[in-house]
Amino acid sequence: MKTTYKMLFLAVLALSSWSCRDEDLVRHPEFQEGANMRIVVSTTNKNLKLATAGSKVDFEAYSINKNLSNVEFRGFYLSGKDTLAKNKPIYSVPASAFVNGKASGSISLDAVTKGFGLDANKLKANDVILLRTYVTLNDNRVIGWENLAASIRQGNNSSFTAAWTFKIEQ
Repeated sequence: MKTTYKMLFLAVLALSSWSCRDEDLVRHPEFQEGANMRIVVSTTNKNLKLATAGSKVDFEAYSINKNLSNVEFRGFYLSGKDTLAKNKPIYSVPASAFVNGKASGSISLDAVTKGFGLDANKLKANDVILLRTYVTLNDNRVIGWENLAASIRQGNNSSFTAAWTFKIEQ
């Protein structure tokens, strides 16, 4: 009986050594840093005014990312129920513009007409410019509207402003 227990113990010991896995061989992926980009539009220059020369929309961009390469705003020009231009690059902020996590920018009426390829006399009061934010990181990943989780881009204090709008005023 004692011999049977010894044989059983040796068998269990042998089998248990085969079922163990080598923890050094288990590979966990490294987590990559995501993008953080918050846009705050000025309360004084929040819309473009057709009647004002040099009219512009001022904004501030905030990010804690240290691996930013570029921030690009691609626009859609909406006039009434029509979309006159889609997904055109309108404005870009280089990483060098960020100082202590903040960069300021201004989008002029000229930038809008050139970006959309529209003649200035095509612009009408109450037309809307919708801008989508695309952040390019140093590893060439592009983070934008299409690949953000809903929880990141929703709410009043979201960590990523995926889209923002301003209007054309008379």
